[in-house]
Amino acid sequence: MPYSLLEIIEIITKIIVNMETEFIKTYEEEGFTARQIEYIETIHMLSNPNLGKIAKALKLSKPSVTAIVNKLENKKLIDC
Repeated sequence: MPYSLLEIIEIITKIIVNMETEFIKTYEEEGFTARQIEYIETIHMLSNPNLGKIAKALKLSKPSVTAIVNKLENKKLIDC
């Protein structure tokens, strides 16, 4: 019996949630925080942005972004 559109959406949603959960779990085991992952993804998507662009994208203040970016750089997770 074919699935209804609603059933397909529910199945896909469950798969995505499970994948995201596994992704976060894997990176947390490696020492990453969810916030660090968010920053790294944002930096990657913006393609070599300055601190102001990162702050705007994350809707945070520039000093907050500067502190986290410095920590990521010190851990060799990003290269500025």
